[in-house]
Amino acid sequence: AAVLRRAKVDDMAVTLPPEQLDRKLYDRVAAALEAAGAKWKRGAKAHVFQRADARDAFLAMLDRGSYTVTDDLAFFGTPDDLAARIARLAGARPGAVILEPPAGEGAIVQALLDLGAQVVAVEYDPGRAERLAARFPGVRVVRADFLALTPTDLGVAFDGVAMNPPFSLEGQPQAAIEHVTHAVAFAKRHAPVVAVMPPGARDGTT
Repeated sequence: AAVLRRAKVDDMAVTLPPEQLDRKLYDRVAAALEAAGAKWKRGAKAHVFQRADARDAFLAMLDRGSYTVTDDLAFFGTPDDLAARIARLAGARPGAVILEPPAGEGAIVQALLDLGAQVVAVEYDPGRAERLAARFPGVRVVRADFLALTPTDLGVAFDGVAMNPPFSLEGQPQAAIEHVTHAVAFAKRHAPVVAVMPPGARDGTT
């Protein structure tokens, strides 16, 4: 994160600091940039944004102050302090049943459990779903594409939804908005739906 915070960012690209990075660190930085939608272009001597929303995704990644990068599904982990705030806003409390889609590595799930809520976690990636089930034996883990599920599939009207959806996916530049809109149908009337969103979501540019 420190390297990325010192990078030069314009509307088109990210230029890394001039100092030489060791290979392991560079590979991690490059993976983070690619996950955010920026790819190395030799001619530009920079990582060039490949999607209209990529700059917002990159800046949001920096705003979080902490992130985890995997090689698929635009996954970024949720910092513990942010997960705790999301859990509170989503109405987590003893007796509440909260939905967490997609659950990733379980930061928000843990925060919900810490407040006494019951949790249903949806996660598409099989490895992460398996780790969630092992880490949280009392949590119902549903391995599925959340956007392909219906409320009937889960059979629960939830007291709240807490989520950190993917900001964008290949062919789905508005993935975050699509996930949140879909999540509303799973919540009880007037129940909170709380999500981490990219900066452009409010004005409709994402």
